[in-house]
Amino acid sequence: YSSIPGPGWAMALMQMRDPMGSYQTIYDRYGGPKMVRGRDMKGRKTVIVYDLAECKFLLRQEGKYPLSPIMDVQLPPTWARERFGDDSDAIKGSSAGPEWREFRDKYGPGLFTHAAGSYLGPITEAADIGADNFQLFAEAGEIQRWAQFTAFDMFFSVMFGKTPQTAVFGTDQTNPFCELVELDKEGLTLAVQHAYLPWFMVPRNAKDKFMKTMDRIAEASSPVLQRALNAPKEDLPDCYLRDMHVNQGIPAEQ
Repeated sequence: YSSIPGPGWAMALMQMRDPMGSYQTIYDRYGGPKMVRGRDMKGRKTVIVYDLAECKFLLRQEGKYPLSPIMDVQLPPTWARERFGDDSDAIKGSSAGPEWREFRDKYGPGLFTHAAGSYLGPITEAADIGADNFQLFAEAGEIQRWAQFTAFDMFFSVMFGKTPQTAVFGTDQTNPFCELVELDKEGLTLAVQHAYLPWFMVPRNAKDKFMKTMDRIAEASSPVLQRALNAPKEDLPDCYLRDMHVNQGIPAEQ
């Protein structure tokens, strides 16, 4: 463990500041190693594995009690429990052991098997739009927003098979999906701060703000999801939603 490069306790601070972007920052700072060691946001020794072959090896060696990567972040399942009841699959998605394995086995195949290859077209389209607009965002000093919009477009394209084009420069006031990008960032930050910061450092009313943020995300995204689910199955492009709903037969309400 001591021979693995890494930032030590600084890793925890980096993750608190930027939960998602910190992984790229750590990777770049240490020259793209296979593994980096440090402390997670609860002060525990941790190793981040970047090498694909090593990831495959570790997944094959999984023990009897696997942990969800978001198990410590409890605001999302709290919101799901209050809105959908104790049996919500979203709760299982932040659990451990048999419940986490059940959730992963149910929702993972569309992303973690060869099926994901069929999503390449929409992802490439989203990435190309982001690349075409990078210079405009850079000149405006908004590279971080460009990264957020481009990542959102790529994730959205995986889910629905088309891009919402939030990464088109200058459309943030007219594209309704841009609001979701800002809400996602706000919700994630609040959830991480609530989970890992000492109580006296957590923003005031963090839970209430998170709940309202999630309610707005659900309100804004629900029509998009309903339109996709109500469309004729043959019109649904190759995407994660099609794989879950059509190919695997998971009911729409789930």
